[in-house]
Amino acid sequence: MVPDGARAWIRGVYDRLRERGAQGVISGCTEIPMVLTAADVDEPYFDSMGLHVEAALEFALRD
Repeated sequence: MVPDGARAWIRGVYDRLRERGAQGVISGCTEIPMVLTAADVDEPYFDSMGLHVEAALEFALRD
């Protein structure tokens, strides 16, 4: 469950970082994608959990 106000709070953090020159978003916590996704931002978005899952699957499925 996402707490009330979480989306607005994280969007505010994103907006402030963008104003300071951030050129991408690293979702370095498993909870962030629940409130901010690649569809919500204009910059490159990196979902660390998704990237780790893809890497683990690639490793596990190697011949």
